Amino acid sequence: MEKRHYPDISLLVKRRKRRRVIGIAGIVILLVVVIALGVTTYHLPANSKINVDLTTFTVTIIPNGSIINVQASSNAVYQINLEYDSAIHAGFNATYGITFYIFTAAEYSSFNSGELFGYLFSSSNTTHGSISASLIVGKYYLVFSNAESSYESTVIITYPLTETYTL
Repeated sequence: MEKRHYPDISLLVKRRKRRRVIGIAGIVILLVVVIALGVTTYHLPANSKINVDLTTFTVTIIPNGSIINVQASSNAVYQINLEYDSAIHAGFNATYGITFYIFTAAEYSSFNSGELFGYLFSSSNTTHGSISASLIVGKYYLVFSNAESSYESTVIITYPLTETYTL
C-alpha cells in the first residue's frame, strides 16, 4: 500500500493568513491613496475662474519712505535702463516745490546743458505729486528738479517708484 503524504495543515493556515494580511495591507494602502487624493483635490464650480499671472513683474527703483534731499537750484537724477516696455509709478511729497521729469537721453542732455528741452513726463512745480507713465525699451532719466527754488527741498517717496512690465 502506498503511503500518501498530506501537507502540513499549519503551513496552509500560515499561507492563508499571509495572503489575508497582504490583501488587507493592499486595501489599506489603496484607501490611504484615495483619501489623500480626495483631500488634496479641490473641484471648483463650473463658473469659477482662477487667473495666475506669472508674467508680470514689478521692480522697485526707489522704495517707499525714501528721503531725497534736493539742494537749492539743483536736481536729483536717477538713470534707468528699461529692458522691457514698462509702466512707471510713484508718489511723493516735498517740503518746497519740486518738478519731477522723465527724460530720454537726448532730452536730459538738453535739460542738463540749459538748452530748450522736451520731456516725456512732468509733474509741474508742486509739493506733492503722483507719477504714472508708460515707457518703451530704452535709457531714461528720472529727475527731481529744485531749479526754481532758493531753498533745499526734502522729497519723501510716499508710493514706491516702480517699474512694472509684462513678458
